[in-house]
Amino acid sequence: MGGHDYIDLDRHPEVRTVPGLLIARPEAPLFFANAERIFAAIAAKLTQERGVHTVIVSLEESPDLDGTSIEVLQEFARRLEAQDVSFLLARVKDRVRDALRSANLAELPEAHFAPWSVDDAVAAAQAQALQQRSEGGG
Repeated sequence: MGGHDYIDLDRHPEVRTVPGLLIARPEAPLFFANAERIFAAIAAKLTQERGVHTVIVSLEESPDLDGTSIEVLQEFARRLEAQDVSFLLARVKDRVRDALRSANLAELPEAHFAPWSVDDAVAAAQAQALQQRSEGGG
């Protein structure tokens, strides 16, 4: 397969996974009525997976975020931090990035969200994991 496309494993079990990563792409824009449900589903998937060191959420479907969505992102980031799991956002649009900057969330510093492609976020997560392993001695 060798490509850099990231597709739904439930629909395509034949694809190769990236060890240590959980990648999620909500199929609808995040907003107050669905944000909690979307992140609860991602959290549930995380509990099913073993050895995940980074969760990447692609926000390509979200042109903007409301206050509730930002609060849900913050809480999700806190939960991941408590589990020692890194969190990156990919495909972050300018208005979303501006809203997150304005919120100035300690749990979600600007280095965690970018207009990266999902592939760029995967590379950043793998580099971060490699650096942490080398610093930790194993």
